[in-house]
Amino acid sequence: MGVRTIRLALLAAVLPAAGCDGPPRVADAEADVAPDAADVPADAPPDEGETDGAGEVGPDAAPAPCARASEARVTTVGLLSTGRYAPAAVLLRDGRVLAAGGWSDSSSPSASTGTLEVYDPVAGAWTTLPVRLARPRHDHVAVRLPDCRVVVVGGQQVEGSGAPVAPVEVEAIVVPGG
Repeated sequence: MGVRTIRLALLAAVLPAAGCDGPPRVADAEADVAPDAADVPADAPPDEGETDGAGEVGPDAAPAPCARASEARVTTVGLLSTGRYAPAAVLLRDGRVLAAGGWSDSSSPSASTGTLEVYDPVAGAWTTLPVRLARPRHDHVAVRLPDCRVVVVGGQQVEGSGAPVAPVEVEAIVVPGG
């Protein structure tokens, strides 16, 4: 198992980023770490380790909550075109969410799916990508790499009434703008 883990890490490091803008540039990294003052609302709390001018916020300060407990709620934000159990979902660099694969009962008989859909929170809509996973799968893991790729690993594949198969292929997904 340790050898397989090392191979995966090496494979993820050398997978080509075809159709991608390439690895993040230093400017991208700096933008992610320290946004321009124009990008930060005036009333935004300081980042961890920064002060508010009066020295009130330090590295041990708790982050500000996104909402109060009394404001908790669940809201439907759209419908997937393919119903799915056990997909992998990953936050893309641009704030959209990729849903990859899963177990779908949208077809008969139920089976693993290779469909890929992206949720855009600004538009409030899901879009099906024109590509699919080469190996449909569910119960898998998707990890966003520092560039625009998402690597999909493991899981299981079931077609029809067949027994589950563990895919050995590691797939890299390129989501434009992601």
